[in-house]
Formats: sequence, structure tokens, C-alpha cells
Amino acid sequence: ERVQSEVAQLASQLADALAGHDSSASTATDISQHLTKTSHKNGVASETAEHLRWQVQGLLKEIARRQDPTSPQMRNWKPMKALCPLAASIRSSHLVLFCSIPTPHAQNQKLFGIIRKMGAKMEVGECRYRGALEKEQGEAVRGAHEAITALQEQLKAQRRAHDIKMQAFIKERDSLKVLITQA
Repeated sequence: ERVQSEVAQLASQLADALAGHDSSASTATDISQHLTKTSHKNGVASETAEHLRWQVQGLLKEIARRQDPTSPQMRNWKPMKALCPLAASIRSSHLVLFCSIPTPHAQNQKLFGIIRKMGAKMEVGECRYRGALEKEQGEAVRGAHEAITALQEQLKAQRRAHDIKMQAFIKERDSLKVLITQA
């Protein structure tokens, strides 16, 4: 009896320890996911800050060029190019750096139009995808239902065949018993 109570107590302690471990593992997973998201956000914020730095530098140079166009430094000035991979360079050169102050407004309007078009295309694509996914899931459920029904029918047929065989064996056993008792 004492051993059983100790076993029960140890089992309870083990269950508590396992629950604590599961809770810690869940917390660690949540923290890891949060860290990944935060790192991604920090990367985006860092890139945005760099783009803003380029934009401010470009605008300051444009203001200086307009104030003193005869300056030898500003005579042949062109917008600075980003020193980064090709895709980022194109993005930075065409979406971030501006040669004049009215340019950002026009560029923003152009980008808003592109974003609207892409958003509409994405929504249409998502609706199509959802429809195809629902259709596929419906077909899968229908197929699974048909397979389950076929298996149930097969199981019933096997049970009937088994019952018939058992009845035949029972009859044969009974008839052999009768023959043995008569002999």
C-alpha cells in the first residue's frame, strides 16, 4: 500500500514535470517565432531607413544644385545609384531616389496604381484558388465517402459469408456428433 502511494505520488510529479516541459517547449517555440518575425521587421526597417537616407541625400543635393547651379560639384550631378544587388539597385534607383521634389508625388501615384492592379489580380487569383481548393476538397471528401461505403459493404458481405460458414461448420459438427453417438 505504501509503495502504491509512492508510485502514485511519483506519477503525479512526473505528470507535473512533463506538463511544465510541454509548457516550456511551447513558450520557446512562440519566442522563436516572435524572434524570427522581429528580425524580419528589423531588416525591412533597416532597408527602409537606408532608402530614406538615399532619398534625403538626393533631395539635399538637388536643393544645393538649385541654390548654386554654377558650383563645380553640382554641374554634372546625377542621382546616386545604390550599391547593392541588381534587383535592389533597380528598386532603389526607380522607387527611392528622386531627382526633384515633384517626382516623388508622380512616382507615388504610379506606384499606387500598380499596387491597386496587383491587389485586384491577387484577389481574383485567390478567389480562383479558393474555388479550386474547395472543389478539390469536395471531390476528396466524396471519394473518401464512396471508399468508406464500399469498405462497409465489403465488410458486411464478409461477415455474412463468415456467418454462413460458421453455421455450416456448426451443422457439420452437430451431424458428426449424432453419427458418433449412434455408432
